[in-house]
Amino acid sequence: MKFTMKLLFTTAIVLGMGVSAYGNLLLNPSFEDGTGQGGHIDGADIDDWTAWGGDGWWADNEVHDGDWSIRRWSPGLGIYQDVSDITPGGTYEASAWFFDDSGEPMDGDAYFELRLEWRENDTTLSTDVIGTFNGGGTLDQWTEVSGFGTAHQDAEYVRFVISTEGTGDPWGRGTFDSATLIPEPGTMAMLLLGGLGLVWARRRRVS
Repeated sequence: MKFTMKLLFTTAIVLGMGVSAYGNLLLNPSFEDGTGQGGHIDGADIDDWTAWGGDGWWADNEVHDGDWSIRRWSPGLGIYQDVSDITPGGTYEASAWFFDDSGEPMDGDAYFELRLEWRENDTTLSTDVIGTFNGGGTLDQWTEVSGFGTAHQDAEYVRFVISTEGTGDPWGRGTFDSATLIPEPGTMAMLLLGGLGLVWARRRRVS
């Protein structure tokens, strides 16, 4: 009886709080840590992130948070981080901050894309494009791109991706920083309540 009351009390707390305080699942979300600061992005070692492509830099002259950001000059590049701490079918909010420098603005055909790739082994099961950023009317100011994605039922992990797209010539001096991936309250509630239910079931079998 006491355990049942504790379970109900804990459940009420979880649902009441909405577990909104659950934190960012990304490591090194502001690109602060590593050994390649100021260097060419293709050769830079940014902790917890993997980059592809060549024409971009780990920059310190325009940042949203901390001391470093990522600056790109051409299409076909990107950076990603794989996160395994996900709940199949759960909802996640993804975001990043972007900056378009008026000294070398992004071309009309150039844009950043923020997306979530839900993956099993090396196969992408589904993709949620969270949003894009072209700059345009938002020169010289940081702009947040954010949205929601739903984990594929068979996904083992999610790949958080920021890529440069389009055929702009020149592509421009776009920058990004401060990435986040946060479970929605309902997703965390499912996770916590599922765990509590397992504990309750085990205690019933023992008694």
